[in-house]
Parts: sequence; structure tokens; C-alpha cells
Amino acid sequence: MKIKAIARCILLNSLLLPYVVEAAGACPQPVAKITSAQGQVDVQAGGVAGAGWQGAHTGDPLCPGDILRTSKWSRATLSLSSGAVLTVDQNTTMSFSAPEQASSWFLNLLEGT
Repeated sequence: MKIKAIARCILLNSLLLPYVVEAAGACPQPVAKITSAQGQVDVQAGGVAGAGWQGAHTGDPLCPGDILRTSKWSRATLSLSSGAVLTVDQNTTMSFSAPEQASSWFLNLLEGT
């Protein structure tokens, strides 16, 4: 009986761990939110050593230091923390900096339009 209970605990922990890690990685104040992602839109988490590109989805937050890229025939619409709405066209790469004030935001266009 004890072995079955331990096995269940291990199984449950292994199933829930990815969700706990993902929630812990979210920033307290995102600088933007993805409101639409069409085609191949990827995000690389800022401040995470060895972070690779992950597919972005509608509703995903963008944190200071994150990098967003859109591939060919792709685009994304972002709601910035300032209330502005931005559409990012294909073949674009941009990074997000922490705002210096609560009412400001910064993005750095690295490539594209």
C-alpha cells in the first residue's frame, strides 16, 4: 500500500511540476500581452540563462527583457501596459525593456517593421 501511495505522489508531482514552474516564471508586471498571434510567433524569456525560443500564444504576457519574433507570413498584436495596441508584422524581432516610470514603456526594434 505504501509503495502505491508513493508512486501516486511521484506521478502527481511529475504531472503538475511544469505548471508550477511556468507560473513561477511569470513576471509581476508584464509590459505587454499578446492579444493575437498568427503564424509562427516566438518569445525568448529575458533574464533566463540559456532560454530558448518558445511558441507564443494569445494571452501570453511579455516581461521586461523578453524578445519577441515573428517569422515569414506571421504577425502578432500586442496590448502594451500603456494601453496602446501594436501590430508586429512578419520577419520582426523586438525586445522589451523595463519602464522607467509606471506610465511609460520601451520596446527596441531589432529587425523588421
